[in-house]
Amino acid sequence: MSCLLNKKRITPEVNAGIRASNVIVIGENNEKLGTMSKNDAIQYASDLELDLVKMSESNGIPVCRILDYKKRCFQQKKAKAELKKKNKSAEMKEIQLRPKIDTNDYQTKLSKAKKFLSSGNKLKLVLKFRGREKAHTTQAIQNVLNGFVNDLSDISKLDTQQSQEANNRASVILTPVVQKPITSKSSKSSLENINESFESDLNISANKNDGKKD
Repeated sequence: MSCLLNKKRITPEVNAGIRASNVIVIGENNEKLGTMSKNDAIQYASDLELDLVKMSESNGIPVCRILDYKKRCFQQKKAKAELKKKNKSAEMKEIQLRPKIDTNDYQTKLSKAKKFLSSGNKLKLVLKFRGREKAHTTQAIQNVLNGFVNDLSDISKLDTQQSQEANNRASVILTPVVQKPITSKSSKSSLENINESFESDLNISANKNDGKKD
């Protein structure tokens, strides 16, 4: 099993795969354990039922972190799957309206439209005309179709302008309004938090060793 531990998308060296004789070791709780031979470091990690993972280098010596590599990879894979699910392409939903729609039916379809849009789907509103209704399309579009669009204006915006399809229907497509992300740590995705955790590990290791005095 392998996974990427930083934004550079580099698969790390783990345990015996670390290409060095000596390594600088950072414990599982970020404590500095100093320089030791690779074999001793691997044994130390093994005694804790953990792994030795290379995070960076300091003056040509690998800086390694003791952690549960398999668990980290699982967390990253799970977070990627969740992110992929959230970013799945939006579906196109359709709601059909009639010029003489009654109030209850209007509210029911409006509620359904809000549900579709809130779920991230695009929405096509179709106003259908029959018989003599075709002689009053402008009024119906103004009263019903445009009214529906206005009632959804707080959660959607026009993706395409209103169009007349033949002489028996008019339609418009709405797209969900993208909410501004909250700029706080808690608003980040699980994958971002995991990657930043790896980045933090790397930076902590590098900073501690860069500040080391002989």
